[in-house]
Amino acid sequence: MSSRTRHGGLRLALAVEAARTWPDWRDRVRAAAGEGPAADGWGAGTHMLLDAVSSRLDDAAFTAITAAADEIRSRLP
Repeated sequence: MSSRTRHGGLRLALAVEAARTWPDWRDRVRAAAGEGPAADGWGAGTHMLLDAVSSRLDDAAFTAITAAADEIRSRLP
């Protein structure tokens, strides 16, 4: 991120604000969720989303990450 442009400065300010508020938000989500992961498995691992406006680079990164996860999973007992 860069603050050399107005847009870059706004993005940086948003990122700083998000980082500042993240711990409180996370604690509130955890308190609302209760103990342990929900029965649907939410919170039981990492979830990745590939949205409808992703680019070829996003698609390639998603494919590479899922391939690496599959490879690691195949080595587990």
